[in-house]
Amino acid sequence: PEVRDYLLASHLGKEPAMAAILEELGLKPIIHANLALGEGTGAVSFFPLLDMAYQVYRENATFEDLEMDAYQDYGAGKGPEC
Repeated sequence: PEVRDYLLASHLGKEPAMAAILEELGLKPIIHANLALGEGTGAVSFFPLLDMAYQVYRENATFEDLEMDAYQDYGAGKGPEC
């Protein structure tokens, strides 16, 4: 229980017990790719995704940088009138 806040579920593999384990731990997997190549495969695949997400967070321009108004949700997808 003490390490729960430090765990990341890289993937959900084909092994039936894996879903039960993740549920017991209260974790949601990031990759859903029906992997059956070994547990290390999903974990190794996860690191480039983390690197890309961090790079986007660190380097992408903000609305302020682009001198434009931030996106506003005007109810898109809530019905035919939108």
